[in-house]
Amino acid sequence: AEELCRRCHKGREAQLGQDDPETHRSLEDLAGVLRAQGRLDEAELHSRGALQGRMTALGAEHPETLQSVNSLALTLKVAGKLEDAEVLYRRLLSAHESSSG
Repeated sequence: AEELCRRCHKGREAQLGQDDPETHRSLEDLAGVLRAQGRLDEAELHSRGALQGRMTALGAEHPETLQSVNSLALTLKVAGKLEDAEVLYRRLLSAHESSSG
């Protein structure tokens, strides 16, 4: 799965560009595979990259950006970085409360 995700990400980056939402999605997919393998430092790096890309391209409150926030929070939680994960989970809660009115 990892090799396929890497190839997919490289292909999307080459064809669509680094700033395309599909490129960010493939980077987040790769991060998820790495997280599942226990390669948490690398997963965190790619999760942060996907989040930054989505924030720039889509804005901080876009649903896909918030999905990246959730993905990074999960990676941080699994890595035992609980305080960092909590900050992100609180951000998600705040965004949800704001959108729910």
